[in-house]
Order: sequence, then structure tokens, then C-alpha cells
Amino acid sequence: MGGRVAAIPNTDPAYTPPSAAGGALRAPSRGTTAAPNEQEMAQWRRWARWARWRTHPTLRWKVKHSLLDVTLPVRAAVGAYRAVRQYGSDVARRFGVSRLHQLAQLWRARVWYGLEGASYYRFQLYRPERWRQAGLFVEVHDSELLLRRFLGTVPKESRRIFVDKRQFAAWCAERGLPAPRTVVEVDATQGADATAAGVRLPPKDLFSKPANFSSGRGARWWRYAGDGRYVGDDGRARSGEELLRELAALSAEAQRPILVQEHLRNHRSLAPLTAGGLCTVRMVTLWERGREPRLLIAVYRMPVGSAPADNFDRGGVAAPVDVSTGTLGKALQQHPATIAVPVERHPSTGELIEGRKLPWWPEAVRLVVYAHTAAGSAIPTIGWDVALLEDGPLLVEANNVPCSNLSQTPSGVPLGGTPFVACLNAHFREGFAG
Repeated sequence: MGGRVAAIPNTDPAYTPPSAAGGALRAPSRGTTAAPNEQEMAQWRRWARWARWRTHPTLRWKVKHSLLDVTLPVRAAVGAYRAVRQYGSDVARRFGVSRLHQLAQLWRARVWYGLEGASYYRFQLYRPERWRQAGLFVEVHDSELLLRRFLGTVPKESRRIFVDKRQFAAWCAERGLPAPRTVVEVDATQGADATAAGVRLPPKDLFSKPANFSSGRGARWWRYAGDGRYVGDDGRARSGEELLRELAALSAEAQRPILVQEHLRNHRSLAPLTAGGLCTVRMVTLWERGREPRLLIAVYRMPVGSAPADNFDRGGVAAPVDVSTGTLGKALQQHPATIAVPVERHPSTGELIEGRKLPWWPEAVRLVVYAHTAAGSAIPTIGWDVALLEDGPLLVEANNVPCSNLSQTPSGVPLGGTPFVACLNAHFREGFAG
């Protein structure tokens, strides 16, 4: 089993290393109870518009999009009609919401709140309790644009953990934070021989991923079949040398180094929630001005079938986590791409999901808060992917753009109904002032 590289250094008085008894920790208060703030959301949407105009500074683009703004009501009606044609019948059958009602809501969501048709269905805004908060949901394109642009104002040293998985691993090692260990790096981007220098793969299940891809793209799971042979998702066994050559071809094709790590195994209590792939918790921390960083949102992600990664947008299952207790809520599976279907049991194992309590939860909370403290207050929010292993929590990677789809869809709680938007607005005012 791959595992932790070191214990977390005890340099913070609030930190206590994990123990077999699961040390005591007072969990943070839930961040999702903040009163909605329509003014902050209006400011957020103005920032998003500003960022789009700054990203496309040409006069031709500005003229084109000024005309598009004028025709928005008509375009919204056309988009709503197309969305209803694609998904309307299924929603009407499942939830009893007429296609005409969906059409009207889709138009209003686009014109009033800037939400695309895909977001209307993804966030299940046709449900009355969610529609009442429609104006507080954050559009994924807006959050990605704003947070990526804001990252450019952050010192280079602070943002290196988001750029490359190798740099993230080095950053964790420098601070003694638990992270996956890379056993081989295959870099054929310059035509190098992957089998040079006597590289030998360990006789264990392996996991490979590009060094700087996101969303699980390019991830592979290689099961060790004994006698120095590894089986991929194609069912074919290959020798260690053959696997290295195959990884070299993938590296050359993607023009990215490939990292090979030991395949991590979930804590035994979580094994029923996967067919073998690693599950992770997306833990979003927030650092508001004048406060300490804290955990705001957590979502547990579970791969389905033989999938090597647990990405929600690629058919995985996700369940909201009560941040005060580590207990899983009602789960959803993204199927098809923009429709999330409630699931009571894991599709591959048949195990009940809701109500299960995650192991090492207090330690995981403490770990991500400690890690955000180490990253610095210049970064207002970080989405940490945390694996819960037999010997404790482990940081898999950090994301400077905590996916707003994943943050909002499973729980139904809009980011505008939490301190997230107000906190980011404050950082934007400071970061973009110049």
C-alpha cells in the first residue's frame, strides 16, 4: 500500500498528530449557514463580466459581445428551448415539473442570473427549494475565469502547488505533509528512453497520471498480476519494460511527464464504497480577512466500476459531507453529463452511502486547515483532494479553482449562500485594485 511520507510537523499549537484513537478536535462550525447575500452575488457577476472584458481586450470582441448582450433575451429563449428538448421530458417524468415551467425558469435563470441551461439542470433548479435560491448559485465558467485570473496576482511561490503535481509533492515534502510518493517519472516529451538507467517498477498495483493534467484526465490503474506483469484496463498483461514503453508513448502523445505511484488503498471501512479505485474527499478551505482558515465544504467522491479516478463530472458518485461530523449525506451520480441522478447505493457494490461516517475526519479537517495556513493567506480558497487511508489522511493534490459544480450540486447549497462569495469579492477588490 502506498502511504504517507511523513507525519505532519507539530509546529502549530492547534495541531495534534493522528492517533489510533483518532484524537479530539472541535470541528469548525458549518459554513453553509450564512445568510444569503444578493448584493454580494451581484458584485460577483460584475467581477465576472469585468474579467471577461479584460481577458478579451480587442475592439472587435467588445463590439460583438455588446451586441450579444442586447440580444440576450432572444438567445436565452432559444437556449431554453434546446435545453428543454434535451432534458425536459426526463425532468417532467421524474419530478413532475412541466416542460413549459422549465422553459420559463431556464429563461429567467439565464437573463437574471447568468446561469446556462446545463447549470439549471445540473443544480436541479427545477426543484422548488433550490429555485428559491437560484440567484445564489455560482456559474462554473465565472468561478474558473475569476479564480484563474486572480491567481496571477498571487506570488509565484504561493501558487506553485497548483501548477504541477511534482511541485505539489515537493511542497508537501518540504513541510512534512503526507502526500503520495512517486516511484518513477516517465518523461518522453524530449524523446528520452523510458527504460534507460535501469528503471524497475515495484511488484505492486500502480497508478499513473500526467504531471500537469486535471480532472483525472490520463489517469491509469495498473494491477499487479505477479511474475513482474501488470494488467491495464484493457485486460492485457504486460511486463514492466513493456509498461514503461507504453507510458513513454502516453507521455510523448500528451507532451507531459507521467508520474507513476503506488496505487493507494482506501481505509477498510470505506472499501465497500468502491470497486477498488481510490476515493477522495474534496475539502474546500476558505481564508477570510481577519480570520483563520477553515473548512467550508466537503464532498466525498467515489469511482464507479473500473474507473481509476473518482471525478464526479465523469460518471463518479459524490455525496456531501457534514463538516462537523464527517457523515455522508444523500449521494448523486452525474448521468448524463449535466443531469445528476440520486443514488441510494453505490452502483458497483450495492452498499448504502448515506449516513456512513468517514474515518480520520477530525485529523483530515486539521490537515487541510494546517496546509492552507502553510500555503499563505494570499490564496483565499483551496480545494484539497484528501485520501483517507488505513494509517490516516493524505493530501493527493490542491486546486486553486475548487469546482463550483462539485461544491454545489451534491448538497444543493449555493456558494452564494455561504461566506465564499463575499470572501472572494473582498480579495478581488484588493487583488485587482491596481
